[in-house]
Amino acid sequence: YISRKIVLLFSLFIGQSHFLWIKTIGIETPSTFATYVSDLIKRGESILGLGCGNGRDTFYFAKKGFQVFAIDQSKIVINRIKKKNINPKFICLDIQELEKKINHCYARFFLHSLNENEENKVIESVSNLLPKNGLFFSENWSVKSDLFGKGEIILKDIFRKDHKRRFIRKNNISKKL
Repeated sequence: YISRKIVLLFSLFIGQSHFLWIKTIGIETPSTFATYVSDLIKRGESILGLGCGNGRDTFYFAKKGFQVFAIDQSKIVINRIKKKNINPKFICLDIQELEKKINHCYARFFLHSLNENEENKVIESVSNLLPKNGLFFSENWSVKSDLFGKGEIILKDIFRKDHKRRFIRKNNISKKL
């Protein structure tokens, strides 16, 4: 129902390599996904980061010359990484409350933390924030990941190992976009 506005979904189907990367490289180095995305948008355009976490990719986008807004619902996370500078701008907010128009949206390992109802609301909110040519970049855990099926089963496609993950099925999310 929103395919005209959300024109790009990029899903990588990775597993344990993500955790190895964080432990060995650290947060100063951007994710491979962020470097890929930065090549697809123009310097000066705005990008909204959903569930910005430790700010790793957020700071990278700011250094690359993008106007960055990063939201997370955790005041603890936002207060820990927030700087007094203007770019990036960290906001403790639910995306449904955001009214600022932005060029693009970035969600790395964010949708897997939501239930399907929350996911639907986020996709609708992103659709309302993006212009017609805006892009939504999303990297997700998939049922093709080597982590799928590992740990305690919570519900269909939801497992808890080190934390709860909902594994995304590409055909399900593609229908929403």
